[in-house]
This record gives sequence, C-alpha cells and structure tokens, in this order.
Amino acid sequence: MQSDTARDFFRSIPLLAGLGSAAIADVQAASRPFSAQAGQQLFRQNDKADGMYLISRGQVRVTTRVPGDDVVALVELGSGDILGEFSLLDGGRRSATAEAVEGTTGFFLSLRSFESLRHTAHHCALEVIDRIRIVVAGRARALAAEIASEPVLPGVTTLRAAPALHMNFLRPT
Repeated sequence: MQSDTARDFFRSIPLLAGLGSAAIADVQAASRPFSAQAGQQLFRQNDKADGMYLISRGQVRVTTRVPGDDVVALVELGSGDILGEFSLLDGGRRSATAEAVEGTTGFFLSLRSFESLRHTAHHCALEVIDRIRIVVAGRARALAAEIASEPVLPGVTTLRAAPALHMNFLRPT
C-alpha cells in the first residue's frame, strides 16, 4: 500500500477518527502491513495476544469455542474494521479465533510497538487507549441492554444470550 493510500486508510478507521495528523502518522509508522490468504488463521483462541489488526481489504470470521466444544461464529469483519484491540489494553490471551474468509490485507499494530509508543509518552497511544475504552464500554452496554430485554422464565437459572448478542458485542461501533 503506497504511503498516501495508507495514510488515507488510517484516517478512515472509525477508531482513529478525529485523531490529529501527527497521532495518525505515529500509529501508521508503528504498524506493519499484513496479508492473509483465504482460510489462513490470524490467531487462535487462547493464543497470547500480540497486537491489533486494521483490515483494509477482505473478510475475517471470528469464532469461539463454547462449553461442549461447539464453535460459534461471532462476527465477520471487513474493510475499516479492527480486530484484537483488547490486546493493546491488557496483553492477555485471545478470546476467539480469527480466520480470513477471503484474501485479506491491512496493517498490524503489535503490542510491542504500541507499548513502545506508550512508554515514550506519545500522546497518540493514550488517545487510542481512550478510544478503545469507549468502544468496549459501548459494546458492553449494548450487550447488557440486549440481555436485559430478554424475557425471564420462571425456573430458569442460567442465561444464554443468543449468538446475535455476542456478534453485536464484537461489531465495531
């Protein structure tokens, strides 16, 4: 991806919308291009989280294993979407598996590069963390509202949210 095209792509990502040109340039400089062929896994559930993907072209399916070893499709993400943003917050384990449905390209912001930005007091890192916090909080509130709207059945002691509820939680806002 050429420099001007890459810069335009970074500006088009909703998570980065409103960041100043210098902050976007810092995030872009810290990121590296990635590509995945159809069927290639970007990461697997329970892998050590190593960074965030910014998708410029293609489709990625996100799935998770649930009790009983079933696999549930959570969401499909495409151009302009982000994937793995939690890793920039906690560096924990991947909560789902991500696989390219078709040839997919974009940029990868490694946790290590992001931490380097954060530790050198780059303002953009704090802005990105704040935006991720807002996105995650919005998704959690939407999921809580969906769950609260589910009818309560007498004698049922477990709540099973429909897969669509999980998909909405993962869908970028």
